[in-house]
Amino acid sequence: MADIRVQQLRKAFGDFVAVKDSTFVVNNGEFFCLLGPSGCGKTTTLRMIAGLELPTEGQIFLGQEDVTFKRASARDIAFVFQMFALYPHMSVRQNIAFPLVSQGMPRAEIDTRVAQAAATLHITHLLKHAVSGLTSGDRQRVALGRAIVRQPLAFMMDEPLGALDAEFRELMCLELRALHDRLGATTVYVTHDQREAMAMADKIAIMNQGVIEQLGAPQEIYERPASVFVADFMGSPSMNFIPTHAALARGATHLPVGNAALELPAVQDHVSARALLYGVRPEHVRLDGDAPLRAEVMGVEYLGNCQIVTLKTAQDNVVRAKVDVQTRAARGDQTGLAFDSAQITLFDQDSGRAIRTARDDLPLTGAALTGAAHG
Repeated sequence: MADIRVQQLRKAFGDFVAVKDSTFVVNNGEFFCLLGPSGCGKTTTLRMIAGLELPTEGQIFLGQEDVTFKRASARDIAFVFQMFALYPHMSVRQNIAFPLVSQGMPRAEIDTRVAQAAATLHITHLLKHAVSGLTSGDRQRVALGRAIVRQPLAFMMDEPLGALDAEFRELMCLELRALHDRLGATTVYVTHDQREAMAMADKIAIMNQGVIEQLGAPQEIYERPASVFVADFMGSPSMNFIPTHAALARGATHLPVGNAALELPAVQDHVSARALLYGVRPEHVRLDGDAPLRAEVMGVEYLGNCQIVTLKTAQDNVVRAKVDVQTRAARGDQTGLAFDSAQITLFDQDSGRAIRTARDDLPLTGAALTGAAHG
């Protein structure tokens, strides 16, 4: 296996720039996710790393080798597509063996590698079956088998679970991560599903309109979002944003909103009178009848182990709270809102970038492990 270095990568299709000056490193043996909405540039980035697209500018290194303009066949990278790309007239064994047959590998070596790949993926009993009669999950395992049988330097995966139903996709997330760990593989994985990324990745690059908005570990991205886009994209429900136009000086610990003074970690950036957003995750909101920030309950979603309560403040801001099932809330109730001040993120409304506060110097809390998504 090998690390992957991408430096100032740019891809333009005529006047449209799909990827803008991306720079990152995928360490040897790392599970790296490119995450973002459709059209953000993540698949284009993956295809450039694999050699299926050539960059307009920038460099790509596989280990110490500059492979920027090398053909895909010369990069020793295995690619797994969303739609499996299997040969329906061949058996499972023949599909898995096909890359090795194409290379002219001796039959004995092919048989050994196919057997090892099938055992790793728990599909040995399917080797004689035709792929046309397999379930979508088993087809995806065959596609993975055809990739790992080559023993490449790195794996590229473009939304390989996108065609599976939700329940099976969760199971395959666990299996993919376990497979990655067994192989010690360097993997670049593209997805638009934040739950997949949070479940599998060692590191995530969140892309938006061709730009990497933030790069980091899942917990860091969830708890320390670098922009409004990242904060909104990660989490279900996503972060709440309360707009304010109050001026803040360095060291300020309260932010006025209506008749309330909301607590926040001490501001470390220099903040002028520009418009700000007060960001808080739903799990850090609680209903408190005595709190000065007043709100009306607009709806309650019962999820078994928790409730998602949607409220509207007196300033017409919509806030979602993730509370325990013992909390009493019904449509039309009047209550107050209180926030965990240690978990607040401030954003500049104009740039969308996070403002540095004292919480950035604190250790991560681990909330990302339980609060990122409720499904």
